[in-house]
Amino acid sequence: MSKRDKKTIANQPETSDTSENKIPLNIRIRIWLSNTTIQVAIIGALALIVAAFIQKTPNINDNHGASSIVIAFPRDGDMVDRTISLNGSFANLPPYTQIWVYVYAEKQERYYTDKATTFNVLGIWLAQSVVIGTIDDTNAYRIGVLLVEPDAAKDLKSNPDNRESLPAGVQVFDEITIVRR
Repeated sequence: MSKRDKKTIANQPETSDTSENKIPLNIRIRIWLSNTTIQVAIIGALALIVAAFIQKTPNINDNHGASSIVIAFPRDGDMVDRTISLNGSFANLPPYTQIWVYVYAEKQERYYTDKATTFNVLGIWLAQSVVIGTIDDTNAYRIGVLLVEPDAAKDLKSNPDNRESLPAGVQVFDEITIVRR
């Protein structure tokens, strides 16, 4: 190899056979920008989700509007099994109140209450494993949701079943009629 060939080789940038170096620079930049755009879009979407959780709607302790509690499932007139789950939505609950579910047995004219409701900041409530009637019973029942004040909650906890009436400090918000299968 001559001195001239060695000098020419020394002045050339080093190259390797990796596929990355075979891709022209303008294409690599486009790929990098598209990946960055995707990353920015993902970060923006996450920021919107976080903002939605931080936003005050619906706020369970915001008394700027009327309170509401609604049963979404089951629907009025549905045939159901003996043990069911209920769910629905709520908004603007006063502080320290609770959501309770009741079953009213029309044949016996008695209320059976169930504190097994849970709810979250998104305005959704859930009551799981609510028992309706006796094993062989196929009668119609009324199911409702209550907004319960603290003193009434103590009364309901001490005597949840076989009540002739609901105590003071309880407000019925929604009621449906179901039939046992």
